[in-house]
Amino acid sequence: MKLIQTILLDLKVQFRSGLLFLYLGLTLFYIVVLKLVPPPWDKWIFPLIIATDPTVMGFLFVGALIQGEKDQGVLSLLAVSPLTLSHYLGGKVISLGLISTLTAGLVTAAVFPRPETLGWALLAVAVTAPLFTLLGVSVSLRFRSLSSFFMMSGLVDLPAVAPFLLGWLGVSSPLLFLLPTQATYLLLIRAGGNPVPAVSLVFGGLILAGCTAAAWIWALRSLDRTIAGIQGDVR
Repeated sequence: MKLIQTILLDLKVQFRSGLLFLYLGLTLFYIVVLKLVPPPWDKWIFPLIIATDPTVMGFLFVGALIQGEKDQGVLSLLAVSPLTLSHYLGGKVISLGLISTLTAGLVTAAVFPRPETLGWALLAVAVTAPLFTLLGVSVSLRFRSLSSFFMMSGLVDLPAVAPFLLGWLGVSSPLLFLLPTQATYLLLIRAGGNPVPAVSLVFGGLILAGCTAAAWIWALRSLDRTIAGIQGDVR
């Protein structure tokens, strides 16, 4: 019940901050871009656009939310709140994941309305969004300002989209499985109707799941350390 309340509260905050309207604007922008790109280039650009939402944009948006809550003193209240850090973190992961998945679904349905394409695209975003939400939380807590966080975000964003950029260039290597977004890339390639070996999907999915679990632990520790530091400053 507490988790559900946290998710609803996060969605309300995102609505009031204009984040949902920004996502709507991005959704319309993505649809227009894909409609204007002629075949077969649209099928090459589609995976990158869909993956950009939970990776680049999801990472940046949660960072902005965390910075805002830190400045407003929300994090300091967590120490005396009945909510656990897991509830707080879970609310961010699920609420932003829902928005990212919905955005991807709308874009896919508008451009490539085949059920198979829609299913694979939704799966790709749903399993990728939590990782970058968690990374955005941990990284943003290490910066005192939003501008400095944005300046350093490329260190995470560039490796995230690397499989897609290399795929454009025709580069293929088993070493790409070291990147968690290789699984995202393969799922979106499958969404485009291209065959992908089941073993590659499973292996990539396991790597992504392991990285997400590690990111969850890192985010919890980062929150705990930040709150402890705030309490120390107050004393």
